[in-house]
Amino acid sequence: MIPRLRAILGSLILLSSAGPAQALEASAIVTGPRDSTAGRFGQDIADLARRFDIGLEVVPSQGGPDTIETLTRRPGTQLGIVPSDVLDFVSSFSEDPQLRSMAALMLVFPLYHEEVHVLARPGIASFADLQGRRVAVGAANSGTLLTATLLLGTAGIRPVEEVRIGGEEALQALRDGRLDAMIDVAGQPSALFRDKVAIEDALHLVPVDHPALTKLYPLAAIPADTYYPWQPKEVPTVAPQALLMTLRWTEPGQQEACRLVGKVARIVADNLDRLRREGHPKWHEVDLDAKPPPGSDGERSPCVAQALAAPQGYTLATDGEASPPAGPGPQGRPGPQAGAPARACSAETNPILRRLCEVRPLLGSEP
Repeated sequence: MIPRLRAILGSLILLSSAGPAQALEASAIVTGPRDSTAGRFGQDIADLARRFDIGLEVVPSQGGPDTIETLTRRPGTQLGIVPSDVLDFVSSFSEDPQLRSMAALMLVFPLYHEEVHVLARPGIASFADLQGRRVAVGAANSGTLLTATLLLGTAGIRPVEEVRIGGEEALQALRDGRLDAMIDVAGQPSALFRDKVAIEDALHLVPVDHPALTKLYPLAAIPADTYYPWQPKEVPTVAPQALLMTLRWTEPGQQEACRLVGKVARIVADNLDRLRREGHPKWHEVDLDAKPPPGSDGERSPCVAQALAAPQGYTLATDGEASPPAGPGPQGRPGPQAGAPARACSAETNPILRRLCEVRPLLGSEP
C-alpha cells in the first residue's frame, strides 16, 4: 500500500474508533532541508503527534542558523531541531542584541549526532589537504556553513575558494571538476550520499581527524559500507549533536504553548520504541536522558519536565490506536579565507552568520 494512503486510512480508522472527530491542536516544528535527517525526524514526530490530535506543521529551513531565526521569529512555532555547535555559537554572543532572543532557547531532548562528511575527488587524503582547494561549505544560512567555517578556521586551513552551495548542487559541481571537495553535516546514513553517489563517480570520504578538531567536537565514525559499495572502510570524523529545542514559555499568555510543547515531548518519550522501529535509523541512538554536549545549554524546559512527570501518558497500542492515558513513563572558536573574494560582514542578513564573519579572523589564532 502507498505510504501516504496508509497514513490517511490509519487516521480514518483512528478517528472512527475514537468517536467524534476532535479539532487538531496547531503547532509547528522547524527542521532543516526536506530530505535531511532533521527533516525526517521532524516528520516522524509530526506523524506521531497527529495520532494524538496535534497538527504539528513541519517547517523546512536551510539549516542551523535559519532554523534558530525561524523558531524565534515565526508566530505559532514552538519547536526546532538545532545543531549543538550553532546553539553554542549563538550562546557565546548573548550580549549581541540581535542574538539575545535567539540564545533564549531551552532543551526538550538531545537527539542524534550529525556526522561531518567530507566528500572529495582523488588526491585529497586528509582534511589538511583541503588547503588551497575549491571547497563547497554548505548553502547560505545552513548549519553546514557554520560548522565548515569553524572546522576550517580552527584547523588553520585556507581553501582557495569556499563556495556557498550544498546538497545535489555541490555534488554535481564535484562530479564536474568545478570543486575539489564538499563538506556536508548530516546524520548518517545521509540520503544524498546513499542515493546520489555511485562508485563510478570515483569520489571518497576524507577522514576528519585533525587534532585541533577532535578537541572541538565529539569523535565519531562513519561505519564501513554505510554508503555501499563505494565506501568500503570506516571513516573517522567528528559530529555535533542535533537538539530538540523550544522557547522559554514563561509569560501568562504562553501557558497553552507550554502545555503543547510538554505534550509533544511526552508523546515522543512514551513512543520512543515505536519511533526506533518505524522512523529514521538515527532514532536508535537517541537517549532522551543523555546530557547535551559540552558548551550547550542543557537546561530542560520546565514545560517538558512537568509533562514527563505527569500521571497522564500517551502511548500508541500495537494496532496504532491511541491507548487510554497511562501512568508515568519514562565548541569551538569561530582565519580568514585565502584566495576567496572578501565578503563584507554587513552583507550577511542572518545575525548568526554576521557574527561568525566578524569573529572568523580570530579562529586558529591561539596555540
